[in-house]
Amino acid sequence: MGTDWFGFFNLTGMEAGMILLGVSLLVSILIMVAYFRRLFAFLRGAGQLPKNCNQINEWVVESDIAFEKLSKTLEERKKIAKELIAQLDAKIEKLRSMTMALDREMVPVAEEVSGQGLEWEVMKMAEEGRGCSEIARQTGLSIGEIQLIIHLKRCQETSAFKVV
Repeated sequence: MGTDWFGFFNLTGMEAGMILLGVSLLVSILIMVAYFRRLFAFLRGAGQLPKNCNQINEWVVESDIAFEKLSKTLEERKKIAKELIAQLDAKIEKLRSMTMALDREMVPVAEEVSGQGLEWEVMKMAEEGRGCSEIARQTGLSIGEIQLIIHLKRCQETSAFKVV
């Protein structure tokens, strides 16, 4: 994510979006509590309505403004959360494709390591007259492994007991 403030707290985009959404809801609840406390204090206080309803109108206007701000903030948070979810989905898909590619690469490697393919290749190069160091470079095996494969194959060919 770069050097933004999400990285400072070591948060993923989804976590940061959820925190922002939670903070917005908490602020809206606090504003509602403050509004109702004022209303109840007014109702308990004098017990009579003011002659002109200016104070009530001011409270209504204030609560409408606060509601609009909170609604706007909440919509912005929802938009951010949706964008973060889309980014996470893209990253998940990228990781999934990378994993599948690695799985496809691992199958041939596993077959070479476990199977006849690598041994056959070593023996073919040895029969062509190539040296152990050249075979080791081309196959990625160590010289000792090359020598062991060649020795075992030659022993198997001369022995009455074949190891399969």
